[in-house]
Amino acid sequence: MVFDAQRFSKFDGKTFVHFVDEPFTADAFWNVQSQLPPSSKPLAFVLYADKTRLSSFGTAKGYPVVACLANLPVDICNGQGVKEDRDHAGKPSWVNFKNTTMRNICLVPHDKLLNILKCYPPRTSTHLQEVLKAAWAKATAEEKEEKLKEYGLCDVINAFSAMMYTDVHDALSWDRLHFNVGLHHDDLWAKLQKIIVGLGRAKVAQMDKNYEAFPHWRNLKHLAQVMNISFADGSVYEDISKMVVYAAHEILMEDDCPLGYLLLRCICLFLKLDAYTALEVHTTETISAGRHVVQAFSTYLQQYIDKSADKSDKNWNFPKLHMCVHIFDNIEVKDPLHKPLADSDDLEDSGDVDDLVSLDDADSPHVKLGSRQAVQTFELIEDTHKEDAAFTHFWLFNSLYQVEIKQITKCHFLKVNYESMVDWRQRTDYLRCSPKFFNTARFDCVFIQTKDKVIFGHLLFLFECVVGDITLSLALIHPFDAPT
Repeated sequence: MVFDAQRFSKFDGKTFVHFVDEPFTADAFWNVQSQLPPSSKPLAFVLYADKTRLSSFGTAKGYPVVACLANLPVDICNGQGVKEDRDHAGKPSWVNFKNTTMRNICLVPHDKLLNILKCYPPRTSTHLQEVLKAAWAKATAEEKEEKLKEYGLCDVINAFSAMMYTDVHDALSWDRLHFNVGLHHDDLWAKLQKIIVGLGRAKVAQMDKNYEAFPHWRNLKHLAQVMNISFADGSVYEDISKMVVYAAHEILMEDDCPLGYLLLRCICLFLKLDAYTALEVHTTETISAGRHVVQAFSTYLQQYIDKSADKSDKNWNFPKLHMCVHIFDNIEVKDPLHKPLADSDDLEDSGDVDDLVSLDDADSPHVKLGSRQAVQTFELIEDTHKEDAAFTHFWLFNSLYQVEIKQITKCHFLKVNYESMVDWRQRTDYLRCSPKFFNTARFDCVFIQTKDKVIFGHLLFLFECVVGDITLSLALIHPFDAPT
């Protein structure tokens, strides 16, 4: 539990860089505590109406208002509520209804929501109270309605306006999950599907095949017939977005389909924007870089809108798009809560993920091999892979050591502990090097730290061997960044 606002910096080799990774390290927490008496401490809550879950209240069900204590680390999560009504759960209309929540944070005109480069004055409770008073002073109901409509208000007094030092508009925060599901799925992805469908069945089939041919790796859903997906949950669309540029770039060529190519550039910039917002630690540099991506995304999106105007009746003036202009202001002031789309508990319950529980011990080394196979000789391995040029003269490995190595143990699994470049904490990767993992060959790609630089490579073979009293853990890789 942290009761004092904190500010952190990390030395990057040249200078100290300010970063935020918890709500109590962001500006809002600091500013609030600065206004309190010296002996006082802020107790901060993050409130949200969780309209993606139902909770029971006696014999009734309702949407819970969840309170996260911002004085605690963000990785402490709330409970899971209760299951949804089976008659409605999973239907698009049900999910859209639950996720429809208006978030008015600035005084942008309704016809200017597309402009995500211009900042408008923020909404405040004081200003909107003045608008209400001005509306009440109008002579007719029609005039009052027009005044309220101008600011998106109803003739209702907000209960929070009676609370001292409270401004609900200042408390409104950006939400990555629903922002991405709406803008990427409902707009960008839907438009991309439509363009590819317009190119004919062959291109649709090629898009599906590109997704199906995508390499398998942990925590990535391997999707089939992706062009038929019109409704899914947020985690599915996140996986679709991870692969879309690689799957579509050879289909939407600039010369053959300039409009589709321009849309793909917009999607690429949107994904880059999402990558910055998803960081668990935000520095001065990443926030600045994220703002530049917002500008680039806005520029290319405006080009796409202008060039597609005669072919589409899409209205791009909607609040979720304009929200881009506020993302990094919100991150800088509050730092968003980081809750992954798939929690570790959910992953352990799933039937098609790795069984890793027994391997997660705190004292494990930097690298650890697992899923050991039968002991084999060098000659047997070379004969088994005689059609693979990578194993030619594999036995020469034996000549590197003065002690003859007669047998080795093949392994299909590699666990790597490393320091994250995002939050500088220990992270773990689980890599597979198996000809048959869940009925599919799986040979993961890796980053390799060489003497001079980091290169990218492909795992081909993992094995252990004993040299004297030392057990060596070794890997045969295909380097992508070096001559072959």
